[in-house]
Amino acid sequence: MEFQVTPAAKHGELRTRIQQDIAALREIQTDAPDGKLDAMRQGYTLANDADGRRQVATELMRVAPGSAAAADAGIEQWDEQNPYPDRSAPFAEFIAYHEKRWDAAKAWIDRWPNYGPAWTAALAALRAEGQDKNVVATLGRRIAAFLQQNPDSTLGFTDQPTLMVAERLAAAGVDLDLIPALLDRAATQSQARLDCDRKYAVRPMTEAEIARNFQSESWVTRKVQAILQARQGEAVASHATLQTLLKATDAASGDSLLAWRGITAACEAALLTESAGLARDAIARMSNTLATEPTATPVEIRTHGMHEADYWQSRARLSELEGRSADAVAFYMRATNATPRNFDPVGRGRFAALAEKAWSKLGGTADAWLAYNPDAAGSQPQAQWRDVHGPMPEFSLEDSAGRPVRAADFHGKTVFINVWATWCGPCQGELPWVQRLYDAVKDHRDVAILTFNVDENPGVIAQFMKEHGFTFPVVLAHDYIDNTMKVDAIPRNWIVDGEGTLRFERQAGFDETFLKDTMEAMARAK
Repeated sequence: MEFQVTPAAKHGELRTRIQQDIAALREIQTDAPDGKLDAMRQGYTLANDADGRRQVATELMRVAPGSAAAADAGIEQWDEQNPYPDRSAPFAEFIAYHEKRWDAAKAWIDRWPNYGPAWTAALAALRAEGQDKNVVATLGRRIAAFLQQNPDSTLGFTDQPTLMVAERLAAAGVDLDLIPALLDRAATQSQARLDCDRKYAVRPMTEAEIARNFQSESWVTRKVQAILQARQGEAVASHATLQTLLKATDAASGDSLLAWRGITAACEAALLTESAGLARDAIARMSNTLATEPTATPVEIRTHGMHEADYWQSRARLSELEGRSADAVAFYMRATNATPRNFDPVGRGRFAALAEKAWSKLGGTADAWLAYNPDAAGSQPQAQWRDVHGPMPEFSLEDSAGRPVRAADFHGKTVFINVWATWCGPCQGELPWVQRLYDAVKDHRDVAILTFNVDENPGVIAQFMKEHGFTFPVVLAHDYIDNTMKVDAIPRNWIVDGEGTLRFERQAGFDETFLKDTMEAMARAK
């Protein structure tokens, strides 16, 4: 809070005072050393003292190893030493990462059995694609027990992820006896959320949005019930449940997003239960829904691409179910190509890996696959910059050093602006590319590179920049982005021409084509 009300030019003085406060705090004798050491650790973060933060974290885990503060410090250290794979990494690297983090989480949940964040890693491993059935069983059983014993813990979700645990257990066909109780609890939580959203929604939500969320959860519940029935040998009941679910989606035809959620839930259950006829019915409905989806805005275009990928993946899985491996290869590659390249590279990698697996079943060689795979060949670049042609609202802000930054300062220059936050994962994937762009053009007089940071606490920015080696300009723009630009999702990128007109916009996702594409867009804006 103090960084928010202190001018950026005086942040250095504020950090000096924080260091003094930390020194004074160390001299205080207390019966609760974990609280003192945790306060010091947070102080070192604000003071941009990474070494001090690591040292006090080590001390915290030695002095109070069973405390929540020690858990936070230990998990933070592991994450620093084991960074999440780059968004463009092969899909196998993501599987390996989740397996490694699950191995670490086993020790965390043994040491801190009632601390939610220690379980969050287990939940991430449960959600990861490609997990072994035995791992799913172990994870699901332990997470379900934790959620039962800790009814107030949500593991970072709005509600407890009870339904997701039931869904994963059903899909893997393990610990089926746990599922009915999980579904009952999920239904109670869903109703409570519906009532709460109608009275106390955190942000303005329309009745349609609230009802959509509730209906979506009820359809996932039916999906899990159908899978459970099939796993228990009740094929007729399972078939009837899926037919009811598909029929229910007809009533949502006016809401393509809601209809999509219901249809894909039914399709997933049909494929898992090997109900080929129902799967074909669901896939036909997916095709009809795709034909009516809006594609006017960047978000709608991205959503349509993700849905199209789901459609082709479903066709591929049906082909595998019916023994048509050649068709599966073609459909998985369509799913790969439909997935927005720079928004969900992990999803592209997963579909490509599934296509390669189907290719191998046909007797295809690795060399031939390398020649066939569009990603491996580096083909099919995707245009990312969208024409906007609207006025860029005036701004008068400060940079992270307290220097004034005004829109008028850039008259006659083409300006690239990236909107980001330290807590934003996709932003962290983009910023290295922003740094490359800045290095390439920082000496050009007719262009400028700006980044608008939206962290509520600007005190964390300097340490983040230092740890990552970033040197591009940072403007403190939380209120401007939130209130003036009204941006509802980040990262966001803009190109503004020399007359102050917002010419181009680009949302999440940079890749190897970014520098070339952006340079060309900036040239067009001159």
